[in-house]
Parts: sequence; C-alpha cells; structure tokens
Amino acid sequence: NIRRHGWQSLANYVQSGGGMVMGIILARLLMPEDFGRFAYISAVVNALMIPFGMTVTPLLVTDGGRNPSLFGNVLGFMCITSALKLIVLCAFIIYQLAAHQPLEALLAFLIGLPVALFDLPEALRADLEGQGRFGPNLAVQLANLATHAAVSIGLVLLGWGVYGLALGGFAAYWPQLLVYLGIGKRRISEARFKWPEIRSLTKSGLSFWTMQFSSNMAARVDKIFLGKLGGDVELGFYNRAFNYAPFSMFLLSSLLTNASVIAMRQQADMRRQLTVLWKTSLLLFGGAAINWAVLWWFSDRIVPWLFGRQWVDAIPAFQAFSWLGLATALQFIPM
Repeated sequence: NIRRHGWQSLANYVQSGGGMVMGIILARLLMPEDFGRFAYISAVVNALMIPFGMTVTPLLVTDGGRNPSLFGNVLGFMCITSALKLIVLCAFIIYQLAAHQPLEALLAFLIGLPVALFDLPEALRADLEGQGRFGPNLAVQLANLATHAAVSIGLVLLGWGVYGLALGGFAAYWPQLLVYLGIGKRRISEARFKWPEIRSLTKSGLSFWTMQFSSNMAARVDKIFLGKLGGDVELGFYNRAFNYAPFSMFLLSSLLTNASVIAMRQQADMRRQLTVLWKTSLLLFGGAAINWAVLWWFSDRIVPWLFGRQWVDAIPAFQAFSWLGLATALQFIPM
C-alpha cells in the first residue's frame, strides 16, 4: 500500500505541485481578469459537457485485471461519450461565432477539445491501475507538466495572454495520451462497440454519473454565475483562492485515489477495511486543520508574497476558502 501511494504521491506532486508553481509564475505575468476570462469559458464548456460525462473507467480498476475483454468494451463506451462531448463543443463554438465572438470561440476550442477527449487517457490510466501499475502515472504527469509549462509560460512571455494559457493545456493533452498508449501497449483501435456490452455499461455508468453529477455541476455553476455577475477580475480572485486554499489536499491527495480503494479491497474483512478508512480519514483531516490555521491567520502575508501585489484584493477569498480544505477532507468519508 505504501509503495502504491508512493508512486501515486509522486505523480500527484508533479501534477498539483508543478501546476501550483506554474500558476504562481503565470499569476505574476498575467492580470486577474485573464484568469477570470479563462475560468469562465472553462466553466461553461465543462458544464455543457457534464450531461454526457458518463464514465465507467472505475470498472477497469476493480475488474480489469481479471476480465481481459473489459478494456475494449470500456474504451468503446468512452469513445461514444467523447463523440457526444465533441458535438456539444462544436455547437457552443458555432453559437459563439454566431454571436460575433470569434475570440471566445477560439478559447472554447482550445480549452474544450482536451476536456471532450479526456475520457480516453482516463480509460488507459484505469486499465494500468487495475493491474496494480501506478508508476506510469508519474511519467505521464512529467510529460504533461513539461509541455504545459513550456507552452504556457513561453507564449505568455511573448504576449499571447490568456490564449497562451489555453494553448498550454491544449498542447499538454497529447503527450499524456501518447505516453499512456505507449506504456500500456494499447491502441485506440482496440475499442469495441457491441450493443449488449454498451447497454450493460450504460447501466453501470448511470450509477457513477448520478454520483458525480451534483459535485461536478456545482464546481462549474459558481464560476458561471460569478463571471456573469461579478466580472472577470472577481472571478480571477475567486479562481486563485479556490485552487490554492485546499493546500493540504495537494500534500495528501494520493489518499483520495484508487490506491486507497485497492488497499481496502485487499483487506481480509470489513473490520480491517474500516480501519484503513478511518486512519486515512484522520490523516486527511489533520492536514486540513493545519492548512486552515495557516491560511486563516497568514493569508495577508502569503498572498502578496507568492502572487504579487496585483492580488492583494484576493486575500479575503483565500481566508474564506481556508474552510474548503476542511470540507474536502470531510467529504472523503462518504466518498
């Protein structure tokens, strides 16, 4: 269990830690309204795709290792959901063009295409994790971060602004997909589209979808409303605080991944499974309590030092969101 968490923690530290460092650098180069504009388009695109965000990749984690045919069926199912998301993205881009907002349409394309195709690398990742292989996640995150940082920071320095930010995420998707394909020795052509299997997976997917719908929608609706009512600057403040305030989750986020699921599955009985659950929950909540204390009392010093003086007005948002770390830690138990 420690070994699996070690690989997963390294991958999470590269992903979250590298993303945090890159976010600090970009925050010093861009203005709050740039982040607000990016967050608003991202929230709208993600919200539009949520109805088609039915995933069955958790089945690969629990059953993929003992059911060789499951991968092809799951990948075929995820190809269908990706196609539906692409249709939604195209409709939104056409809407933006009809409203004479070509730059917003370009942003939607750059942000939305990786989101629409996100299910494909997720299926490949779940396939590897179902085999107990967590090490490849580190290679994927290193490739993702290197590409994202090089493109985003380079283009922002050249004056591309929010479009440089969007192009970084667009460019980072492709090495992520290719590395998972290479390490897992899989091909997209392995996807299978047999109706009985698709119908069966749809039933499983509905269970996962209803479980995730409310939290995913809530994570978008707040940004859409704030972007409309408060404007790009306020949304920029909100977005930075939302992403950085739950810092303890960055340090302990591997405890919220499939490594914990597999650790509990391998216990001999329910009592031991609950022991793993409660110890994991205690670690998460202890870290979140420290996180809350630091941000609540010292945000007025931390925020300007990290992000620059243009972010001083975001301090109240960081203090308010210091409670988010506690809430995130507590939600692990029902999850």
